[in-house]
Amino acid sequence: MELNLGRIVVAAAAQPVSASNGPEGRLRTSRSGWCPPEIQGLRALAVLLVVACHFRPEYLSGGYLGVDVFFVIFGDLITAHLYKEAARIHQIRLAQFCVRRIRRLLPLSMLVLGLTALAAVMILPSTDWQNTR
Repeated sequence: MELNLGRIVVAAAAQPVSASNGPEGRLRTSRSGWCPPEIQGLRALAVLLVVACHFRPEYLSGGYLGVDVFFVIFGDLITAHLYKEAARIHQIRLAQFCVRRIRRLLPLSMLVLGLTALAAVMILPSTDWQNTR
């Protein structure tokens, strides 16, 4: 199958994706997509590298490697979602795709931001607040 999106042409495999296993036979591990155990392991390693860098930055001069790994995995998963949409409905609706991501990520992001602000007000000494003005 070939999909023409203006100047962009997306070619997709002619085989349908099975409901029990994802592309290339990968097992479904989350409700939102196909993620093999190897990718889950890399995600865990990326998070551990970032956390370790925050706790002991003097020991891990290249601590941003975890962020790079996470972005590569994120790009792969986003590409897989777009590919599945193109294969399923023969087009990519980028605006709807972005709205779905925002609806999924924004509520929890706002919760984390609010809890962090609350913790900062409760934990930081008043002298630190005076220096921020």
